[in-house]
Amino acid sequence: MQILFVSTRYTPENKPADEAFFRKLAGQFVKSGHDVRMIVAGNFQFERVQTPMAQRLSPVAANVDGTTYEYTRFDTKTTSGVHLHVLKSRNEIPEAYSPTAMGSAADALVRNADFTPEMAIVFNGEASFAGDIAKCPRKIAAFTSDILVPGNASPHSGTTQAQSDRIIVHGTVLAAQIMQTAPSTQIAKAIATGVAEIMPACGDAPGASLEVKSSTKASLQNTLGLPVRSDVPFFYLNLPMAQFMDALPKMLTQNVQVVCKCQSDAIEELLETYPDRLCALPPDAKDDSIVNGVDFRIQRHHPDAIATTLLSGTVPIVAARENTSILELSNDAQSGTGLLYTGGHINEAVTKALGIYSNPSQFVQLRKRIAHSVATLEYVAEQYLNAATDDL
Repeated sequence: MQILFVSTRYTPENKPADEAFFRKLAGQFVKSGHDVRMIVAGNFQFERVQTPMAQRLSPVAANVDGTTYEYTRFDTKTTSGVHLHVLKSRNEIPEAYSPTAMGSAADALVRNADFTPEMAIVFNGEASFAGDIAKCPRKIAAFTSDILVPGNASPHSGTTQAQSDRIIVHGTVLAAQIMQTAPSTQIAKAIATGVAEIMPACGDAPGASLEVKSSTKASLQNTLGLPVRSDVPFFYLNLPMAQFMDALPKMLTQNVQVVCKCQSDAIEELLETYPDRLCALPPDAKDDSIVNGVDFRIQRHHPDAIATTLLSGTVPIVAARENTSILELSNDAQSGTGLLYTGGHINEAVTKALGIYSNPSQFVQLRKRIAHSVATLEYVAEQYLNAATDDL
């Protein structure tokens, strides 16, 4: 199948989590044997994403209501096998990145590339379906956390949704936040009426299965030189040291175990005081094995990383001001997907975590529920392909 992606954003633009997801999803399609083209554009320096094989080709022009926008075009192929077409406004005109202009430019590029997409995916309303692309058998409007970026008006115009055959919103948290912050928008109305399909958020890879979670925790404790204990919650402090050093001493006075990635004199003193509760790893230690073995991960907000945390049955704890990916757990842990803290008060979330962990059966059910709130990249790609073939 020939599949087309269109987005005005691409790594290293200012929403790396979403851009990384675009690239990974496109790469998964290639892995499954599909021919994938990704058209990206934006006001960034292409040299930062350029590869030695990039080719500068003939300019692309978009005609919108009598105005012509010209784009410099670079073509390359990513390491995952995706054909990448980068469009950059030749005169850096902001209007050249409007949904209408991007739709026209994408249509012109597709015709010049002799590519006939069988599925076209536009992210966050950043392009319209125009010309030959509008004739594509399956047009999908997909929405990610980028829709919540202040000043990003494209997703709220409703044009792309109206032209599409299927609307996909990634994550129940995102859907809830759209309904709360922008209830009068077209995408909110699509969610409220059931027109939009809510797809689970996406994790990088399957984590430890819940059946072996306890043995994974014991193995990690043993590897790190900590007592093997199932009766205490195990926390991964996955933050820059400056963000947790004020909270860590108080945290360690409680019945917990903590692993972090840092090296300093202050940490060494705490290691001497709490040898059975704290382990410090080098900054370059790998996250995967740690996340799979702990009960809670105190981390920066990054949708991909949070999805991976959830997928492993580990409870994420993030700063409320950064959050767009989790819902606050209720006191009985029957709803929500993680814990939030405000103003650097990490120990407030830790106290709540201790209460939740103190009820073993409740915590097991919580793990199962949050693990099922996300999906693997393979699963998400399969759902898109199903959308491409339904009702055809």
